[in-house]
Amino acid sequence: MADRHDPAAHAPARVAPDAAASEISTARGAMLVARREIVTTVRTPAFIWSFVITAALLLLLILGQRFIGDLFISAATGGERPTMATTTTAERFDGAGLDVIEVGTAAEALDLVRDGEADAAWLTGPEAAGAPLLDPEGEPVQVPPSVSGVLVGLDGVDSGLIQRLTESPYPAQLEAGVGLNPMVTYFVTIGLGVLYFMSVMMFAQRIAQSVVEEKASRIVELLLASVRPRTIIAGKVIGGTVLAVGQVVGLAAIALIAFALSGQTGFVQLLGPALAWFAVLFFVGFVLFAALYAGMGATVSRPEDVPSAVSLLTWLVMIPYLLVVMFSTNPELMRVISYIPFSAPVAMPIRLFQGAAEWWEPFVALAILIVTAAAAIWLGAKLYENAVLRTQGKVKLLEALRGA
Repeated sequence: MADRHDPAAHAPARVAPDAAASEISTARGAMLVARREIVTTVRTPAFIWSFVITAALLLLLILGQRFIGDLFISAATGGERPTMATTTTAERFDGAGLDVIEVGTAAEALDLVRDGEADAAWLTGPEAAGAPLLDPEGEPVQVPPSVSGVLVGLDGVDSGLIQRLTESPYPAQLEAGVGLNPMVTYFVTIGLGVLYFMSVMMFAQRIAQSVVEEKASRIVELLLASVRPRTIIAGKVIGGTVLAVGQVVGLAAIALIAFALSGQTGFVQLLGPALAWFAVLFFVGFVLFAALYAGMGATVSRPEDVPSAVSLLTWLVMIPYLLVVMFSTNPELMRVISYIPFSAPVAMPIRLFQGAAEWWEPFVALAILIVTAAAAIWLGAKLYENAVLRTQGKVKLLEALRGA
């Protein structure tokens, strides 16, 4: 039996490459590991039921909030239906639950909004192009030529009114004011934040758990006889990313179907750019955490030690999430955290939804996130390679980095 004080007992074992290692390419090896991760995870009841329950809650939230939104509008207007002025025919908005006032010109429609006789005005693209309209930030609106219509409020556009419309309007306003309903922004922030937080915690933590299980059962030694350590960690990151992104895409598809069934297509257009950037930033952000979770998981030898090994990473997910949720209405703080890699996947889409970000800002946040993810991949691979074969307790980070 090896002496526990013998340095050789703590040194990483070296697996000599054999013929099998040369037969399996890096790409094929990574794909085999990724496939194993995906198949193993999707067959677990926990994964299946978590997705089913999340999808059901999402459907109930979206389908139910239309009804709840109608109740809020009814309460705010004393039971009266919202009023909209337009130069088009009232038949165009049949079934929307609105009182439509037909006028002869766009100026008359906007005057009714200013005088409080209409809650909003519906303008065509050409009519809106010549009108003095503002965005939620109080800046002049440049109406895209492709829009089918523009919904104009006095100092903001009521999201409940947008949800009533079967057409997707471009929101604008006449005066600088509250812009989007703060409650709507809060719920969108909660939705994106929870989705990002839960996906990282579920799938990245599963990667760390898988690393430790293979290490404890000595399966990793068999794998290393055929593939390199970096191939294994690459496969695990790919597999975890496919699972996480697949879940997000699936839930997004369910959400879009629910919006369509409840007649809330207007809200989809309002949320569309934020959702698109959330998907892109989520993908890169998850790769960042997946690599770090895999590397940190390799530093321990028992499954029960995983939570303590990844505790720092858990805080790196939780603190930015809490900051975004608690301070989504603080423009200065949101601007800062939308560039921090750990919070950018949620903070930047929220700023886009609020109309508070310039067109170039998401690209800068993405570039910073990509650079950080590349560094995380290098760090995670280094930790995994130097620590995965050490089975004598927990490996210190500095030792794992040095490989000593």
